[in-house]
Amino acid sequence: MKPKHRLTLFIVPIAILAVFYLHGWTFTIHAQENAIVYTPLVRVPGPKVHIENDKDISNILTVVMPLGMQQLAQIPSWVAEVCPRVAEHFHLFPYFTNFVDLDLPIMTTDFAAHLVCTVSLAADFASAIASRVYLHAGSLLGAVRHGGPIPWDDDIDLFLPSEDAERFMQYCNNYAATRAHLLSSAGRLACVRGNNAIKMFIVTETSWQTNQRWMSPFVDIFLYRTNESHVHEISGIPPGHTYAREQYFPTRSYYFAGLVLPGPQEGVALARYNATDCLLSSYNHRIESWYRFNGSHHIDCAAMRVGLPFIYNGSIISNQRNARQLSESLVLNSLLS
Repeated sequence: MKPKHRLTLFIVPIAILAVFYLHGWTFTIHAQENAIVYTPLVRVPGPKVHIENDKDISNILTVVMPLGMQQLAQIPSWVAEVCPRVAEHFHLFPYFTNFVDLDLPIMTTDFAAHLVCTVSLAADFASAIASRVYLHAGSLLGAVRHGGPIPWDDDIDLFLPSEDAERFMQYCNNYAATRAHLLSSAGRLACVRGNNAIKMFIVTETSWQTNQRWMSPFVDIFLYRTNESHVHEISGIPPGHTYAREQYFPTRSYYFAGLVLPGPQEGVALARYNATDCLLSSYNHRIESWYRFNGSHHIDCAAMRVGLPFIYNGSIISNQRNARQLSESLVLNSLLS
């Protein structure tokens, strides 16, 4: 072989690998065909991008959609061990492949799986103190529209009775101190108070340090009080929304990325949000800061449907590659709980 050809054979693979690195793409090697293999993760940040308008954001997000070979979802091995149904869900319905730009508040597959597994623990903790957590705010909309968290969000919101907040904190901190080994290789569990709410998070090698005392991904557990007529959200600065009691209760069950969680009636989400509007927030929870793009952004819902999960006819979750009947999932998960 001529020297020039040898040089070409050497340079071309290096160039290809460089392109994948610049886009933040990583590979999961499968030991067997069709087998689900969960591997330890190392976060690879995406490059900075130039964004001027909503169309730019939609175009950029479609580049990191879980299509083709990128559908080999990167799911943390500890999630597969602690929350196997969550891992199985995100294997079928992966989210974005990388964060593209540190300022865009979206969820990668591993980030979303990490978050939902934390939610599973939060629900268990509430049950252990004879209380309940409910899907709340954007996460309730996520359950209604996506069967899980909103892919272009970066936290999960729950609702807890305010009278149970201290007992929840005590249980969480006691669990972290005495039974952390039950999380296996997951990492360090913590619950802290912030903005009159509870921040619950599991620290791993891919966690993000916010500019607050907590780390991301975290679950935002907002607090509420009830009286004879209303449900009052008392968390946040200033305190949040008020709901008519008869609109909020009785609650119902929702499929949520491999879990079954309670939440208020669907109308609560639809009254607060426009379910047909795919809105990217102007706040980034990974760093707890407003990002550099002013205002919220309307992204192309139709483009997001090709690769990301949406609920159709109120009963089927599909990303146009895989589909699941929600009623069967609700029944099965309830029996296994």
